[in-house]
Amino acid sequence: MNRSLMLLMPCLFIAVACKTFTPAPSRPDFRSAWDDCFAEAGAPGAPAREESEQIARRVLEDAFATLGNEFPDEKKQYILRDRMALQRYPRLTFPALVDPTRAAPGGARRGDGWFVPLLVDVEQIGGLEADQVPGALGFWLVRHGRYREQDPSWVDITGCLVREGGSPLYAEPFNAGPGLLAEDRGEVLRGLVFEIPSRAQGDPCHVAPGFYDVKVFPRLYVLEGLNIATPALAAIVAALREADVPLALGLARSLSAESLDTSTAATELREIAGRVWDHVAKHFARDLATLARRYETIADVLEERPSQGTDDERWRADLETALARAERPLRAMMRSRHSLAPVALKDPADSGCDGQGCVRFALAGDIQYHGNLTALQRFLSMFDAGISQPDSGPSSAVPPPHADIDFVLFAGDLADAAAASAGMTELGLNLLGVLPPASPYGEDGAAEMPQLRDQLAVFQKPFFAVPGNHDGYAGYGGLLNVAVDELGELFGLVVGVFGEDAGRSVENGIKSANNVIPTGIGWRLLSRKPRYDGLGEWQHYFGPLNTAFKFRGHSFIGLNSYDLTAKERGSVGAVIINYGGGIQDGAVEWMEDMVGRFSPDPGKKQFLFMHHDPRAAHPLKTRLDESDYGIYDATDSPISMLTLGHAGIGNSPETGIYLPVITVLVSNLARTLEREWGENTGTWMQEWMRKPDWSLPIFEDRASWGIPLYDHSHYNARELIEIINANLAREGPNPKAGISHLVFAHNDVPSQDLWGDPEQRGAVFREPADNDWDDTVMSSPILSGFGSMVGIKYRNGNPTHWARNLRLAPDENATVLRLDDIGNAHSYHGFHVVTLHEDGRTEIEWVGLPN
Repeated sequence: MNRSLMLLMPCLFIAVACKTFTPAPSRPDFRSAWDDCFAEAGAPGAPAREESEQIARRVLEDAFATLGNEFPDEKKQYILRDRMALQRYPRLTFPALVDPTRAAPGGARRGDGWFVPLLVDVEQIGGLEADQVPGALGFWLVRHGRYREQDPSWVDITGCLVREGGSPLYAEPFNAGPGLLAEDRGEVLRGLVFEIPSRAQGDPCHVAPGFYDVKVFPRLYVLEGLNIATPALAAIVAALREADVPLALGLARSLSAESLDTSTAATELREIAGRVWDHVAKHFARDLATLARRYETIADVLEERPSQGTDDERWRADLETALARAERPLRAMMRSRHSLAPVALKDPADSGCDGQGCVRFALAGDIQYHGNLTALQRFLSMFDAGISQPDSGPSSAVPPPHADIDFVLFAGDLADAAAASAGMTELGLNLLGVLPPASPYGEDGAAEMPQLRDQLAVFQKPFFAVPGNHDGYAGYGGLLNVAVDELGELFGLVVGVFGEDAGRSVENGIKSANNVIPTGIGWRLLSRKPRYDGLGEWQHYFGPLNTAFKFRGHSFIGLNSYDLTAKERGSVGAVIINYGGGIQDGAVEWMEDMVGRFSPDPGKKQFLFMHHDPRAAHPLKTRLDESDYGIYDATDSPISMLTLGHAGIGNSPETGIYLPVITVLVSNLARTLEREWGENTGTWMQEWMRKPDWSLPIFEDRASWGIPLYDHSHYNARELIEIINANLAREGPNPKAGISHLVFAHNDVPSQDLWGDPEQRGAVFREPADNDWDDTVMSSPILSGFGSMVGIKYRNGNPTHWARNLRLAPDENATVLRLDDIGNAHSYHGFHVVTLHEDGRTEIEWVGLPN
């Protein structure tokens, strides 16, 4: 018996290996394919190829660098998704806005070409080796918007790949903290660059200028070597092998009983299905598994073909149904928005402003969307004729008033997190703790971000955005929710020993109980990670948290200013403690690198946009000017930490005690007292944070004591302001290109001011109107300590010493733009349109939204 087992074991291992073996994707010859892209203009020689690779390398380095402050692995959530984006960052709000590049090396004339970078998540295509990625995927361009499967604009650009981001790229010195360029993240993303000619008509890769989506499909290399005798099926197999899903779908629609009227069709369909089951691309696993099942169903129906001369009307109806269902997974792959990579290919002949030469774009913030698309539609309809204004009918003969803009910059608060814009019933139920801790952002809850994504996916202008506080709240749930999540993780880990899929199914099955379990009493200290994290959801649905790019010589940098830790962003439904700004150390390094890497050309502008003002200043609604500089909130207070909340009954960011009704009343009482104690203690709006400390003003100006009880950087506001000051544009006899405009949102007050006040010797932090820099009586340690004891997050009314002494160099300054809300709590306001002329002039216009 033992000897028999010994003989059977090798056979068993061989059988398992044969069943699980998946052939590696064949590696196409990109050198010859690259030549094919320029066939009509003549295949370029070695100098042209070398220059293209140099340009592609620079483009790829910039693309990787912009992701240097992303922390996808740090924002873990209890909610697991079974459908991740093929690109870790789908770039829906991070399109590639590219100008054509003229290159004529060695006198050989070439057409203008766009260099388009794409970053692919290796893990999502089955963990293949990096050099196998291009052979496993096909890349297509299709017109951005509501495209159809038979849209003639589908263009295969796989052969236009000119550079693959090899291992030398990851050895670059840039490393912003634990970013994607760190050594331990080097193989997570694979960088690709496509060179697409813009003028050589008839070239295989030629596309017209416009706004496109890069779509990614799997090359079903598992079908290689499969001999199919049925012509209709052989054509589909050939299309799927080359990732030509549009062709495969068209061929699938032509299948009929006649085209499958062979004795081998059923067997061949089962062979195709068996090979498709073996494909390892995780991102496409669901659609491919469905396709395999559909082919098996068609084979079942074919094998039930009635004998000759028998009425086969019912059989034909069953076959037509099976064939129609087999088209759906292919259609789903084409329509999927999970891996959109928008790319705007600018026309080389388009100089902007009716040939006058300019760049025009819109600046906006604070939609705070929750279930009512009216505000978003009013805004988008100002630029896109395909999006009608609410209540204006399906279409309008009047063109949009600002259809000529090049793109939109959005400074935070796309979503709402069921806070300001949610209905009173929802807020009331949350106050009582009876609602389950569902994510307001994702598909399991109010679905704010998927619905926003669907709207932006058809918007016909590039849309660049960074998060605000409403986009980044992290929900932890109650004590029962924490227990269920931990139980799910434990059982998933145990069952996962026998199979990853089985473990994930058990884990998600147990965790799904939290879809109905109320929040009740919460204690965040017991939770290892949040049930949802808005910044993690943002990365999944929209793309990077930060962005940077150049266009026509101008520079645009967007920073996530709500870069607090997950616990500091903690919330229970709409009960939020911290909504002021702050950035981590890595963001400081990233910002400094981006300002230099994307520096504007001489005479051009540089725009830095974020949600919060790092000076902790805000405009007064009565006078529309700046006030209350340097009021930095502490993210916690000592008594709050020691007593598990505000006087023991509130909601502390560190410990996270939450009691229904009581927490909300105590928190809002503290805010009310804070407002009523006078102008120097601030208003309702939190502007910027300090990291958790003992928050006693006695330590504020005693840095020489060496006692680390006060955050003197004010959550890196100081470092960020110093970077801005060191890189400001300079005018006069010795001009310097640099930061020319700073854009902030968050306050619902449109205004325009200067970064430094010339009347106060270029002071970045203005003195109060009475020139009194002394601390008020409320700044005494006794009273401020009392404020901490009763749960008040006390704010000193004056800037710290380092802030008071900041002065700008002569002729160096920047314009500060405060943005109005697009739609805050069911009200509608406006946005700014900026025009940058070739002669250096800048026009800024505030535009009110139609009511």
